[in-house]
This record gives sequence, C-alpha cells and structure tokens, in this order.
Amino acid sequence: MKRKYYIWIILAIALLFRLNAFHHLSSSQRKFMRGDAPYYHCLAKSILRGQYQISFEDISDEAIKRRKEVLDAKIFFHTAVIDQPTNYWSPGYPLFLAGLYALFGIHFWIPALLGCIIGVLCCYMLWLIASRLVNPTAGLISAAPWAIHPIAVTKSPELESETLGLLLLLVSVYLFLLWRDREGNLGPIKALLLGVMLGMPFYVRSTSGLLVPIFAITLLLNPSWKRLATALLLCSSFILILIPWGIRNQRSLGKFMVFETRGVNVMLGEISRKGYHPPRKNEFKAETELEAWKAQKLILLNTLQADPAILLRVGWYHLRSWLFPYGKFAELRTLFNWLFAAGVGLGIFLTRKNWQNTIPLCLFMALYTITILFLMKGDEARFRLPVEAMALPFLSVALIEFYNWTVKRLNPIISKPKSGNKP
Repeated sequence: MKRKYYIWIILAIALLFRLNAFHHLSSSQRKFMRGDAPYYHCLAKSILRGQYQISFEDISDEAIKRRKEVLDAKIFFHTAVIDQPTNYWSPGYPLFLAGLYALFGIHFWIPALLGCIIGVLCCYMLWLIASRLVNPTAGLISAAPWAIHPIAVTKSPELESETLGLLLLLVSVYLFLLWRDREGNLGPIKALLLGVMLGMPFYVRSTSGLLVPIFAITLLLNPSWKRLATALLLCSSFILILIPWGIRNQRSLGKFMVFETRGVNVMLGEISRKGYHPPRKNEFKAETELEAWKAQKLILLNTLQADPAILLRVGWYHLRSWLFPYGKFAELRTLFNWLFAAGVGLGIFLTRKNWQNTIPLCLFMALYTITILFLMKGDEARFRLPVEAMALPFLSVALIEFYNWTVKRLNPIISKPKSGNKP
C-alpha cells in the first residue's frame, strides 16, 4: 500500500474512536451537560438574545437546577454573578455554539458530532506539522497516537472548548511554519493575517495567546529591522482583534480587560484545593463580577505575600502528579510518562540543527508548562493536551532514530548463519 494512504487509515480510526465516544454521550441528554458544558450552553443561548451572561433558567436539566439551589447567594465560582454580564469564560466557544443553534436549532448532538470531526482534523494538522518539520513518516507517527489518545477522544464530542481550541492552535502553528520564507521571515501581509487569525484561538482558549510572543521571539532570533517590523505587525494586528472585546468589558463590567476573570479564581482555587490555604468562603460582599474579581485578586495577592513559596509547592504538587501518577495502573502510567518525556527530550536534541523551525513548538511547551501546568492545572489531563500534541513530532523523531539504531544492530545478527550453511 502506498504511504500516502496511511494517513487516511489513521484518520478513519480517529473518527471511529470519536464516534464511539459520541455514541456513549448521545444515550442521554444529561451526559452532554458535564463540566463547563452547561455554562457554555447558557452563554450560547444568551448570545442569541444579544447578551453575554449566565442564566440557569436556560437549562432544563434537573441536576443543574439542584446545583443552582446550593449556589452561594447569586455568585458562583466566587466570581461570576447570575443574570449579569460576565467575562468569566472566553466568548469564542459560546459564539461557536450560538451559531450552530441559530442554524440548526438547539440540539446537543450537532456540536458534539462536529466536535468529533474537529478532533479528526487535529490528527490531520499534527500530520502536516510533523511532515513539514521532519518528514512524512514522522507525520504518520505523530498522528497515529492522537487518533487513539484517550483524553483527546473523550473530549472531542463534549460541549467544551478544548478540541476546537487545540485545532485553531495547531492551524496557527502550521501557518507560521508554512508562510515563512527561506530566510525565516514573514511578509507584511502574511504577518497581518496571522496576527488576525491568532485572535481566533485566543477567543476560544486564551492560553493560545502565548503564540504571539513566541512567534515574535522566533522572528527576532536573527535580528534585523525587517524582522522587527514583521514582529510588530504581527503583534499589532493581534491586539487590534482583542480591542472590541476589551471595549465590551469596559462597558458591561466597568474595566477594559481581554483575559477572563476566571484566572485569579482558578489559581486561588488550586492553592486552596491542595491544602496550602484555608478553603474559601464568600466572606466578601459583591454586587458585580468586577467587585468579586477584585476581592479574589486581593485575597490571592495577600496569600502570596504571606507565603511566597506557596507557588513552588503547588507547582511541585502538579509536577509530582505527572511524574508519579496515582490511582489505577499507577506504575504503568509512571513508566509511560517517563518514557514519553525521555523520547521528547531525545527528539528535541536530534532536531537541534533545525532549531529555527522547531523553536516555536519548544517555546510553547516550555511557557505553557510553566504558566498553566506548573501553577494552575497540571494535575488535570485535559489541560495537558496542547503540550502533548506539540511534543508528538519530537517523539516521532526519537522513535524513528530508535528504529534505525535497532535495525542496524539486528541485521548483522539475523543475516549471520548459525551453521556452516549460507543463509
């Protein structure tokens, strides 16, 4: 069979796995309303009304109604206020849901099925990225694990932003690699377009904003006035895309901001959940989300000022949860994680001569690990998906090198006769 057909086999397998996950969810409407899905659903319906706020009246699921009854007053997650404008979630995925609701009606299976297709496209983008960085074989080796990645498979049909955000992230990386010229620079038009396009993954998952300084740093590694102008065009067009959302927050919340208000709450929640700070209560009175956010930020600053080493302990907790997993199959998962890390490290070393192309992936893995995994959500598998996806091209290089090394040493042994007869 020709090698060009292998990628289609991998994509077919990826689709089958995701359709199986979709079938499991579609057995009950309630299964779609897990995690952050109820809030994205509420926000999508709110967008259809020309608003952007949470109203639990939009949800008919009884489990969510009971959850509403135990909320502290009218504030949930210590920040967002029911029936008031919010910036707790990025607007990209709710807008995506709202578009589907407007076109096809409110049917959960439609965005879930589309999420399966988006998950398959993530495999395809990994193949394109690794093929461009290394070769088509590395592309196949990168796409194959993602086709059956258990977390990537189960998250694809869920009404959450991880899968769509990852696809837009991979598309942005691929376009950056594709549009660079022989000197490694971008033309002015392509820089403007890429900056505008980077706003799309940012509005879905704001952590994608890390790509902007990463691309700028990559361009300036060989400094010149032309590269500086390109980097400024890239950053400027990205900032222009964010200004409308900042103005909306200024008018609705009273403060110009483009990042979600949930960041402070999530970090403080991680500190409390790990036992390094007393559990939080709504000891403050807030009438708006901005007041609640400021109160949460003050608590976080006071906590860090009283114990500056607390972030290191939280980071070590997250790192330890990856290095030494607990629960079912802990020993096997520990071995797999260590081998995975060793393979990625070897792949980065082997591709060091191609550093001008691989540096964006390396920088993203480093910055994302430090800012998100180390400090905030390192013990949740779904937050590790972007790093694991970026690491697969390097792992493929290590596997190819290991295969070549093994074949070279096995061939003399296999071809050598055990008797006087010729093989």
